[in-house]
Amino acid sequence: MNKVKVTSLPLIEVIQDLARVLGAPLANICDEYKMDIPSTLGIGYIQGLDFDGGLGLIQYDCLLNDELIIEFVENDVHPLKFIYCSKGNFLHRFERSSETNSIDQYQGLIVASDRKNGHILKIPSGTHVRLTSIEINREIFVERYFCDIDLLDTKLKELFFDIHALNGFYQHGDFSLQLSELITLMSKYKNQGFSRRLYLESKAYELLSTQIHMYEDDLLDERDRSLLRKSEVILINDARKIIDEFVKDIDSIETLSKRVGLNSKKLQEGFQHLYNLSVNQFIQNSRINKAKSLLQDSELPIAQIADLVGWSSSSHFNKMFKEKTGVTPSQFRNTIFYRHHSKEDFSKS
Repeated sequence: MNKVKVTSLPLIEVIQDLARVLGAPLANICDEYKMDIPSTLGIGYIQGLDFDGGLGLIQYDCLLNDELIIEFVENDVHPLKFIYCSKGNFLHRFERSSETNSIDQYQGLIVASDRKNGHILKIPSGTHVRLTSIEINREIFVERYFCDIDLLDTKLKELFFDIHALNGFYQHGDFSLQLSELITLMSKYKNQGFSRRLYLESKAYELLSTQIHMYEDDLLDERDRSLLRKSEVILINDARKIIDEFVKDIDSIETLSKRVGLNSKKLQEGFQHLYNLSVNQFIQNSRINKAKSLLQDSELPIAQIADLVGWSSSSHFNKMFKEKTGVTPSQFRNTIFYRHHSKEDFSKS
């Protein structure tokens, strides 16, 4: 186990403290500080930079040989943190508390300590961990965005305006697909210099904006929520499997929504995100693909195949099949038959 006590609060000094205690090399490119994990401790890096307006970004991407405990114990007001775990998991507790919370992959954490109560992060060994943390100095941030923050939901407004950290705040749960996509884009951006700073700053603000939208979305009844959580992607995949296996029985999006326990709006959004298709388009493609297999591997009449894949009308099946493939079902079967027998004749010659 490695334990690091961080006694600085500006983000850059935090990374400098980590590098000093761990004996790690530290690079500075245009005020973005990057600490490579020493090979004796594992692989990966911790990097971050501060932007104007009290906003900072720190990224952890590492696979450690031993557990790493980072104690943020500076005797001052700590930043408001929005932490996202896109790979692996980590543990968090407040300095003056024995309660530890596990934040798993695809979960996020909004956390602010009361008074001068610090944060303890535990990054496990033997697990690839990727964390993204938006760190906000509320005193500077509120001064710049006072009017905009004043329009937020009451709890969020109180959280941002609490510049002296009179109250603690803790909330964690699954984050949305949109947040996941933003974090992926940030981790993949490799340009350096001014363009990198502008890009990461814009994405950090977009991340914060999406997080606020998600917080407000969470306050709604479940059936009215619009943002898709990562955990709900599992239900989208369940819907895809149901379509692939029981496409004949899917008579409406509403039926499918009820079977997987996800409202139709989110189901549509999920299919658009994951497959770039609407649910109906995915169903039609699944029917066509199943029809192709039956035309190729069976001698069933075309009318029966139409029924097996969910079309009650043979004429409608013929029309849709030709729209998708450019040929009628009969032409498709004849082509497959011709190719098959041509190969047999060739092998005999």
